[in-house]
Amino acid sequence: MKTLIVMPAHNEAQTIGAVLARLRAVVPDADILVINDASTDETAKVAEQAGATVLNLPINLGYGGAVQTGFKYASRKGYEAVVLMDADGQHDPECVPDLLTALQEADFVLGSRFLGDCRYKVPLSRRIGMWLFGTLVSTTHTPSTSDKPLKASSTKPCPIGNWSSWKTHLNAQPPKF
Repeated sequence: MKTLIVMPAHNEAQTIGAVLARLRAVVPDADILVINDASTDETAKVAEQAGATVLNLPINLGYGGAVQTGFKYASRKGYEAVVLMDADGQHDPECVPDLLTALQEADFVLGSRFLGDCRYKVPLSRRIGMWLFGTLVSTTHTPSTSDKPLKASSTKPCPIGNWSSWKTHLNAQPPKF
């Protein structure tokens, strides 16, 4: 499966090199695209030196804009699968092969840092914020989730290219590009 790992990054020069090295070790055949979201540090340089393809955004679009950029790139380049990874090391690269295996039987897969063998330690202030937002989301949406997850998605036409069928199921408006 032709796979692209999309990594939005804003001022992650201190961590991105190690994350990219771990990714290369566990998924050597995947392409890695770093969306440099107008970083003011050496994020782009470190990512390029680590062998990633880097797209430099001229202005900070935020996480959502960087993710959209990555999915557009994947769609235009003919990738069959996309994995979203954080550049700060919060998502475990060793879990990517499991996501890709699960993706062979699904169009979309979510991973969690808190289920299974949890090695991720969250500072108290972040735990409180995650609990507040998780409670808000779980009271307004079902099913509930345990985390802002590591994600993998197929790039079959429906998830990316056919918004009208998703609009019917999600009762939502299409994103503005």
